[in-house]
Amino acid sequence: MSKSYQKNQKRQPQPTPEDIQPIQIDETILTGPNNKSKGNQQEHLMVSMANVLEQMESLGLLDPEQLMQEFGDVDQEEFEAKIQKILGNREIYVDEANLSRYLKYLKKNIQKPCYLTGTEEFLWEEDYLFGEGSQSKYEKLKKTQPSYTDVFTLVKFSETLSEIDGLLVEVQRVSDQKTFVLPLADLEVTDENSPNYQLIEDYLMWFLNCM
Repeated sequence: MSKSYQKNQKRQPQPTPEDIQPIQIDETILTGPNNKSKGNQQEHLMVSMANVLEQMESLGLLDPEQLMQEFGDVDQEEFEAKIQKILGNREIYVDEANLSRYLKYLKKNIQKPCYLTGTEEFLWEEDYLFGEGSQSKYEKLKKTQPSYTDVFTLVKFSETLSEIDGLLVEVQRVSDQKTFVLPLADLEVTDENSPNYQLIEDYLMWFLNCM
């Protein structure tokens, strides 16, 4: 998801607390039906997530039209076929085995130098940007912590795999050469004309939609 969409969403007027109704989430998302196949679990999860998205849209927390503009007209079947080819596997859900396959694919195809920046503010920055965190402290912390506004060069992919964070990458900040290990899903390529850009965008769409 591009940075521009996520920033625009944060600028939208937000509903007041009294207007917000609890979003109903099917508990089987967490527990899973005991006697269902993995395929049926995925189908059940997709239906439940669709209900959550509908509720978010009704509360003004999601703009599907703008989201589609950001991603473009993606042909779902074509995209799934593309991911199946990348993974060499008909099952494209995110798990350790598929993360390992995607890691090998990216290591083989990413061209260096590869310059990256944050897709949105990192978790540690949220209180300083949208909460009551001190701006002076924020500027001080940015000297030792990675910021979404920084530009990084990709150093290497980590061999550590996480079904929660996905693939991890070691990056070096261009401004001061400090190194960090960050989830690849939190990053995007700075140059949209680079062949690396689509590689990372495809990974991001797969990770967010199939986890």
